[in-house]
Amino acid sequence: MFNQNYERGTGFPTIYKAMENNGSPKPVFETDQQSTYFLATLPAHPASVSAAVNNLVVREDNGQYFNPLAALIGFTNQATNQATNQAREILEKYVHARVGEMLNNLEHYMSRADLFRQMELSNQKYNRKKYLDPLIESGWVQMEYPDKKTNPNQRYKITLSGRRLLQLINLQ
Repeated sequence: MFNQNYERGTGFPTIYKAMENNGSPKPVFETDQQSTYFLATLPAHPASVSAAVNNLVVREDNGQYFNPLAALIGFTNQATNQATNQAREILEKYVHARVGEMLNNLEHYMSRADLFRQMELSNQKYNRKKYLDPLIESGWVQMEYPDKKTNPNQRYKITLSGRRLLQLINLQ
């Protein structure tokens, strides 16, 4: 697209001319008032974009085939798996390893005694402080009677943000 010969001060005009001759959209050059950065955007020719979309398998110069959709799916899966693993590691390090199990059990309001029985934990203050309180403080579990924490009928349930977290850690 561009001639390899370069003379001082001819860069922008050369780019504009080559893109115009090619039928490509005009390039966009950006900078800030202090000239702390320079960004050049060279939009792809519309025909090349539609060809790539219509022809999902593209032959590369080295003879290998590249499927952009498959690459995108692979990248997304890899990123999701990495995020899931990182979320689990963070939860295990800073909260506890049973977050997912606890959130899964709290789909509907449940008493602490029933929750701990389900998880095979004793209903003690120590277990409440270790397992339940951090999830309440993080906003992943809500109390049925938040104004009276010691209500004998107190029950607990997963929140919307707890559901989002649960979806993230249950991806694998």
